[in-house]
This record gives sequence, structure tokens and C-alpha cells, in this order.
Amino acid sequence: MFFPLMLVLSGLPALADDIGEEALKRVDAALTAADEQVFHYELMTETPGMKPRAMEISVSMKGAKTLTEFHSPADLSGTKVLSLSRNQMYIYLPAYQKVRRIGSHVTGQGFMGTTYSHAEMSILEYSSSYTASLLEETEAQWTIELLPRPEVKVAHPRMEMVIMKEMAQPTEIRYFNTKGANTKTEVRREFTCEGKVCNPEVMRMTDHTRNGAWTEFRRQKWEAQPGLDEGLFTVRSLQSGS
Repeated sequence: MFFPLMLVLSGLPALADDIGEEALKRVDAALTAADEQVFHYELMTETPGMKPRAMEISVSMKGAKTLTEFHSPADLSGTKVLSLSRNQMYIYLPAYQKVRRIGSHVTGQGFMGTTYSHAEMSILEYSSSYTASLLEETEAQWTIELLPRPEVKVAHPRMEMVIMKEMAQPTEIRYFNTKGANTKTEVRREFTCEGKVCNPEVMRMTDHTRNGAWTEFRRQKWEAQPGLDEGLFTVRSLQSGS
């Protein structure tokens, strides 16, 4: 369903806010269409002047909780990251057989050497943390501006999101710092669907503050509604290393 609004938008900023909020709600509904999902990804990170680094991970999602497990390279194999909420994350380090809480002061830093941060990896929905207003609309997409809600601490003070109307999925997310500079850009493409649940096969985050360093996720496997045990998403399970 398209919104016929561009003829009146310039004089009605409130309408732009309403449409932006509705577009973001549709994104959240699309991103959370499945209660449970399991992904297997191959990752590649390239930083100018450095050797490319490949990884293999699996990501299990249940509601707002995610569990990420590293399978390669060897020095990361068995490492697990549990996210229970935007501000509650834990990491299991097999070399030490210990679980450590990830401090909120480091959630904006790189996730295991990639250009994605812990915070960016843990975002499953946006409306609870951001307000949205429409910047531009075409027949095929919306472009919205996201600003943090009062009293909500976020890693990025401003974002722009390009949304594919057909699937209500983000195809590009631009991140900005407090000075208004575009620090990162994420592109998502090659979407496939299982029923009403859609996901990109490829995601790439480019860090403009690191000379264009990037990390690309390539999906190898994907299963919706796999029947995950709730106990998998606990610190106790993480501590067991199972």
C-alpha cells in the first residue's frame, strides 16, 4: 500500500512525522515477523592496508534475544555472544571458560573486529528507541530520518533509513555522529522470503571513519520458526559452553 503524500508534504510536517512513524512500524513488523530464526553466515572484513579476515558464524534469534556463535577462524571458534536486550549482552570466551558482561561503554565499538558494533548487531526493532519522520518518498521506497527518543541512550544520534515498500525492509541505513557526519553506511540486498518472513542474503557495513573498511555478511543457511529452546538464551547455558 502506497501513501499518496508528496503533493502535500511540504506544508504538513506533522504528516511527514505520521508517515515516517508508520513506515518504521512496518519495518519493525517485518523484522520481527518470525518469533524464531536461525542464520548461518560467512563474513569477510577488509580494511585498507590489512589482510582480509574471514569468519563463519551462526545466529539464533528468539523474540528480542540473540545468540551468536563463532565457528571460524580457529582463534574465535566456540566464542559466543548473548544479547538479552539492547543494554544487556554477554560473551563466552572458551579459552578462559568464562562469561563476561559486555559493558555499555563498549557496545558502540567493533564487534569482534568487524565494522559492525555490538549495538548494531543487537538491533531487532527500532520504534522503541527512535522516532521517525519522512524525508522522501518514491513509488518503490520511503527514506526516513530516525532520532533517539527522550531518555533513550543510543549509539547513533541520527540515522537515515531507505525502506523497500514491497517488503517493508531496510535496504540502506546511514549512520551519523553528533557533528552530522555520515560515519557508517549499511546496505542490504538480495532479499528472499519464506512466507511473510523476508531477509537479505547480503549485508555490508562500510565504516567511513576507517578509510572505507567494510564487513560483508553472506547468508549460507536460514531457517524460520525452528523451535528453539528458551533455555538456550540464558547466561547459565552460555556458561556451560553448550
